[in-house]
Amino acid sequence: MNVPFEEMLAAICEKSKLPKEAVEEKVKAKMEQLSGLISKEGACHIIANELGVSLQEARQPGSVKLKDLKQGMRDIETAGAVTGTYDAKEFKRQDGSSGKVASILIADETGRARIVLWNDAVEKLKEATPGIVVKIQNPFIKQSQYGLELHHNSDTKLVFNPSDVTIASQAGASRKNISELAPGQIHEILGTVVQMFEPRYFEVCPSCGRRARLRESTYFCDSHGAVSPEYSYVLNCVIDDGTATIRGVFFSKQSDALLGMQHHQMLTFKEAPAGFQAVKDKMLGKIVKLAGRVSKNDMFDRLEFVAQSVDTEPSAEAELARLERSDA
Repeated sequence: MNVPFEEMLAAICEKSKLPKEAVEEKVKAKMEQLSGLISKEGACHIIANELGVSLQEARQPGSVKLKDLKQGMRDIETAGAVTGTYDAKEFKRQDGSSGKVASILIADETGRARIVLWNDAVEKLKEATPGIVVKIQNPFIKQSQYGLELHHNSDTKLVFNPSDVTIASQAGASRKNISELAPGQIHEILGTVVQMFEPRYFEVCPSCGRRARLRESTYFCDSHGAVSPEYSYVLNCVIDDGTATIRGVFFSKQSDALLGMQHHQMLTFKEAPAGFQAVKDKMLGKIVKLAGRVSKNDMFDRLEFVAQSVDTEPSAEAELARLERSDA
């Protein structure tokens, strides 16, 4: 199991009753003994074995929150409330056989993720009604451009409405001012669109929707090999709530929701970008309510708000009630 170093260290300290400094010194000495040919995680495993500590129990089932999941982790369990689904799509494999893929969007009080269902597991989509809690055991975890993905495989088990799991905040998003946002957080913001940029288009796999990349004049998907790509898009705009501004990032479905347009309409601007100017003019000054994830764009050294749900008609009554509660 791929357990983070700090978690391994804490488990060794707890079970061996040794202070953290002593365990860290043992790890350092082991790395020096092996001439730097081992990672600190590998050294932790050796020290744990020497002390008779099992790291397989370092992460208890059900204890992993969505924000703590990392790409490549296996043998873990997590849970979230269903916030949405993507219908099943059929695709053709390179050998000519058929397959299916579908997705379930989940959230807990710390983050959001997408459960990716393959082939026979697509049938489980029928149980994924919005708001219901789903527990997932032994998925394969992958980070994609769309966020965290929990891939269902032969060892994976899904349990809907489990009796031993509760989600503190199924929406996974609390309202914050833009000035209060920090990287890695899941929050809701209310602000005004003050600037909008043209959509950027990119090639995706027609079967699973993930990025298709060009290799020697052919586009390839990591899951489906050579493909004839379709196009998706990402839209950026600047949101101002009076406390600060932040750049909002909207992928295809969120862009559609923001602009009130359909996919085929958005694709027309790929060939005729000048037509998007009227859309931009219409959106300036629009008040929107967004829920999503705050990320740090290291290239431009700025925070960005990656939208996951979009409300372009926030209720005035609900906002007034919120203000009254905060003033009480």
